[in-house]
Amino acid sequence: VKRVIGLPGETVTIIDGLVYINDSSEPLDEPYLKEIPVGDFGPYVVPEGCYFVMGDNRNHSNDSRYWNNTFVPRDNVYAKALFSYWPRLFLIN
Repeated sequence: VKRVIGLPGETVTIIDGLVYINDSSEPLDEPYLKEIPVGDFGPYVVPEGCYFVMGDNRNHSNDSRYWNNTFVPRDNVYAKALFSYWPRLFLIN
């Protein structure tokens, strides 16, 4: 399960682990992250009909930053996570 970070038409830039959308001077507020993320990535311009996704375990997540096909097409989004109870995940359509 990944979290949608960038929407169609947005530019996502990651500087020192902090995510900036559309050249904002303020990074995303991400209180759900359990550790301080690191690294510089992007910028990525999200195409129409696609999303840029990242895992919450940022420093160890195989996500849009590393995929050959960087963006997830809307047709490949199947459900929304309702809640997580380790190790199971419950999804709603």
